[in-house]
Amino acid sequence: TTPADVTIEVINILGEKVSAISLGKQSAGKQEYEINLESLGTSLYFIKLNAGEATQTVRMAVTH
Repeated sequence: TTPADVTIEVINILGEKVSAISLGKQSAGKQEYEINLESLGTSLYFIKLNAGEATQTVRMAVTH
């Protein structure tokens, strides 16, 4: 496979994008990234990973 543009978005419970990170072109395979979430309040968020035409969204709870 060819490398694809990869972005990670953090979306709040209201559907508003609160953060976006562009990781540039990435090859297929396991990747690990740390996201600083200290500025987010306690709530439920969605992490949306976009890689080329593929998208995956997962839920995440932030508690302080």
